[in-house]
Amino acid sequence: MIRVEEVRELARQGMSQRQISRYCHISRPAVKKYLDPTLTIKQPSQRHVRLLDPFRTKVYEGIKEGHTIAQINDELKKHGYNGSQRTVGEYVRKLKEEQIQQKDSYSVSRHAFIQLLYQKESKISSDNLAIIFELYPKLPVIIETVKQFSFCLLKGHSISLCYWLSEVKNYGIPQFNSFIKGVLKDLTAVLNSTIYPYNIGLAEGHINKLKLIKRIMYGRANFETLKNKVL
Repeated sequence: MIRVEEVRELARQGMSQRQISRYCHISRPAVKKYLDPTLTIKQPSQRHVRLLDPFRTKVYEGIKEGHTIAQINDELKKHGYNGSQRTVGEYVRKLKEEQIQQKDSYSVSRHAFIQLLYQKESKISSDNLAIIFELYPKLPVIIETVKQFSFCLLKGHSISLCYWLSEVKNYGIPQFNSFIKGVLKDLTAVLNSTIYPYNIGLAEGHINKLKLIKRIMYGRANFETLKNKVL
């Protein structure tokens, strides 16, 4: 059960079960099991948790930088920590609870975060944005990166898009890496979409219409009847 907290932390960061499975090198059924809220985790004793008190500052730094429990554990090992990763996960949870208790709670909806990616103005106040960016230092980078990609597509900057792809690879963000792999599989088509004003929207519309007619007539007509109805 050592990896349960790490899996749940990655899920809270927005990773899918498939991505978590690849990232942690565990099976998808195991990921699903770890994310089950009814799963009971045996908590480490307070004596073990107190072993991390000398590393409190280091743990805070890891939380602030958005590191996973596994990454925080690896960093602590370099500084002499010899306990388990499960204890680190419990200590991280404890510190996060303390942070929540020390300040007034303020929740931001998922929709408001998505607006940050695609709209110029945000419903979140500037003061609260500053707090959010302090807690999640990678968020401004993510927002700017998404907006740069959108700009490249809408303005037809194919060269800028190539630079964007090579630059974002170095960010070390799993979701971006997964997206880039998908783009590279069909790079020519993506670049053409920035160069030429044409698209397959009209063709896709006719295809969807044809599929709908086919479903309506399923089992009651042959190809000739379908052709006559469409043409």
